[in-house]
Amino acid sequence: MGEVLLATDTRLNRKVAIKRILGQAARSRTAVQRFLTEAQSIAALNHPNIVQIYDYGRAADGPFLIMEYVEGDSLLDRCRQGALDAAVAVSICGALCDGLGKAHAAGSSTGISSRPTFC
Repeated sequence: MGEVLLATDTRLNRKVAIKRILGQAARSRTAVQRFLTEAQSIAALNHPNIVQIYDYGRAADGPFLIMEYVEGDSLLDRCRQGALDAAVAVSICGALCDGLGKAHAAGSSTGISSRPTFC
């Protein structure tokens, strides 16, 4: 299990997202290695539809990533509001495909966080 928290980078005065794995997963070598591999894979990419990784670390309760914070609703939250307009849906799908295409072209097969923007 994991969580994503909103925080403030006090050195650079900006909002960041902190992604953590918790519980049993935080004590699993396999899960922690997969988490680090995800961070390295994402950090190697530079694309407007893929969040940036700022840092990686380990606290007493498990590893964490400090990532770019992207303001707005999640795609799931947006879909729960009702059907998407066709043009919005096409725009979101295009953004997702662009980001995933960049990740796959770079040889990344781990979980990539996409950031499609919509109104």
